This record gives sequence, structure tokens and C-alpha cells, in this order.
Amino acid sequence: MTTKKVKNVVRRPGRIHGDPDVEIPVPEDLATLPGIPKRENDVAFYSRTYPLESQNIEKVADREWVWTVYTEDVLKYRKEHDERNEPLVNAALVSGDIEPTGEAEPGKLPQFNREFFEIPHGSKEEWLFEEFKEKLTNGGPPSSEEVAAFAGELKEILDAGGTTRGDE
Repeated sequence: MTTKKVKNVVRRPGRIHGDPDVEIPVPEDLATLPGIPKRENDVAFYSRTYPLESQNIEKVADREWVWTVYTEDVLKYRKEHDERNEPLVNAALVSGDIEPTGEAEPGKLPQFNREFFEIPHGSKEEWLFEEFKEKLTNGGPPSSEEVAAFAGELKEILDAGGTTRGDE
């Protein structure tokens, strides 16, 4: 068996964090241009942007029609499913614009405390009001700046669409 001439050596990190790098010799007859090939058709297809709830927007007629053809069992299941998931959907609507609070560290698994898994309940207005009540309870009467900030945030929420529940 003849040895093939090595065109280049590809260096990859070890399988597990802390393992030494692995060097892979690439023979001339298998070598291609370095890098990842870019297919413009794939880039154009996968880089299209849609609203996050594109199914709800694009397929609204299908989603309304399908309720008319469900069997009794499937209808019962879907209603129960929607009722169980409503708090999760409402929590997502309320918390979608909250910035992440943690930092990822390479090689270290994240640690979650109990508060991480608390799901917000209610509308944005209710959340804001609860936050304001908590400030009143813990800090005494609010300053005029805090009252103005509360009113401003409430107005922004109400101006954003009249409702923040997502179930109307």
C-alpha cells in the first residue's frame, strides 16, 4: 500500500473539554478548498424572516377551519390542551422582552435556582401593578419620579395594543 501525499492537516478540538486537539491529515486526492461551501439558494431560503407566530398569521384560515372537522374526542383533547397551555402562552407574551440575566461560561454547566422556574402570571399591566405594590410595601411611599415612571410604563403597555393577554 502506497502512502498518499498529505495536502494539509486539519486541527480540531478534542472530543471532551480539556482533551488535547486532534490533528487529521488530509490527503491530496481528498482535499478541497478550505472553509464551508456556501450555497446561495440555501442562504436565501433559510434567511427569510417571519413573525414568531407565523403559523398563527399565515395559516389562520386553516386553523379556524380545522376546528369544524375535529371528531368529539379530538375536539375535547384540543380544548384541554389549549386550557393547559394558556398559562405558558401568557407567560411567554409577558416575558418575551425580558433580557437574559445569566452569563454562559465555557465548560461549566448552568445552575438554576427556584426563582428561574417561576412563570409570570397575568397580563403585563398586572405584573407592573404587582411590582409597584411590592415597592410600596418594601420601600414606603414612592417618589414622584417613581410614580411618573409607573404611569409611563403603564401607558406604553396600553398603547402597545390595548390588550396584553393574547386570548381576546
